[in-house]
Amino acid sequence: MEKIKILWEEMIHKWKFLSQKSVNYQDKNGDKKSWEFATRENEWAVWALVEHMEKKSFFFVEQYRIPVQNRVLELVAGICDIKNASKEEVVSAEIREEIWYRADKINFLLSSPNSAGLTDEMWHLFRSEISWETLGQKLWTSEEIEIIEIDKPDVFKFLQEKQSEWIFVSKSIYAALALYLYNQAPLVLESLLQEN
Repeated sequence: MEKIKILWEEMIHKWKFLSQKSVNYQDKNGDKKSWEFATRENEWAVWALVEHMEKKSFFFVEQYRIPVQNRVLELVAGICDIKNASKEEVVSAEIREEIWYRADKINFLLSSPNSAGLTDEMWHLFRSEISWETLGQKLWTSEEIEIIEIDKPDVFKFLQEKQSEWIFVSKSIYAALALYLYNQAPLVLESLLQEN
């Protein structure tokens, strides 16, 4: 059995922020096929689970997202729109812009494809600690972001309530919380997984 072999890639259409491409490839049986997908000028994005250390709380943002035509609860996030910036610098800028805080500490958690069958975009997940408030939001004029602060013990109940209100909850929140809990108490989680 042969491996998949990429033959060539072509641009189908290019818009201001998004493009559509097609990759022509040879599958494992030797048949020639193509796959269409979306791509951005900025090939990666960052998400951050923001934790206020003194208040023992998490910060999320809620905003209306046009493609799903609904409000979505999300982590603080953004695409790389700062020239030559590191991922940590983009995380710090997004925290200042969206929730008005300065990041005191930023830790990398993981990198993953955003939606591997649809786009080549990679997302990079971080955990950030905050304690000092900045002067104010620096949003794009069209953005409508609600800042939500939740006490850590109430977070899962809060997520269930949001879903019951038909607010979409981003999968990145659950991924970030799972990694957060694993990093805090790996033996406890491993024990729970073995029991169930």
